[in-house]
Amino acid sequence: KSIPDIAPDYFFVGIQKGEREIFEQSILKMDPKTKIEIVPMVSSGIAKINGINPNTYINPDNDSYWVIASERRSSWVEEIPEDNPIIKGKWWDTSKPNQLQISLDAKVAKDFNINIGDIFTLNIYGREIEGEIVNFREVDYRDLSINFAMLLNPQFAINIPHEYLATAKFDNLDKFDETEMLKTLPSLSMIKIADYLSKVTAVLNKVFIAVTLI
Repeated sequence: KSIPDIAPDYFFVGIQKGEREIFEQSILKMDPKTKIEIVPMVSSGIAKINGINPNTYINPDNDSYWVIASERRSSWVEEIPEDNPIIKGKWWDTSKPNQLQISLDAKVAKDFNINIGDIFTLNIYGREIEGEIVNFREVDYRDLSINFAMLLNPQFAINIPHEYLATAKFDNLDKFDETEMLKTLPSLSMIKIADYLSKVTAVLNKVFIAVTLI
């Protein structure tokens, strides 16, 4: 019940590089007080950890198995995110712009027994690129804001072909017109958080009733 107050109203996926400004202007035209977050996003599956295929020694019952189970998405930022504090390691070494550096979710690091300095080989658009783990972040996914298990150093990642992911928290949700948005950006995918929350709430209510009856 607390999630709607803190979570964004919508996720927007598939914003192309030349569409970012058009997207932002279209949202603000409908509701000028909308809080928008836009981040770059790239596919970056983990092919190897320290030269070894992680699927050979990390079991599906591992809490963080989802990180290697399928192709992941990663992003990059210049500054340390306020809601992702570093708990070990250092931020980007800007003196090494040609070297891939990786910031990893601290829980994933613990579950996989990863140390600072370990090497991830990422599969990025069919090309394997080695990157060094330089820090661990405390990541909390519960507010449904934009979070990634892996962040990449922007000096390196900016040259990778990418699209954008965005969230929007509207001041007045009734002002947002999905149909009009799709007319402007036909390839845009929209995920309305409230639709999923209502389904989850319905399931939890049924579970509550069942447990009470038992």
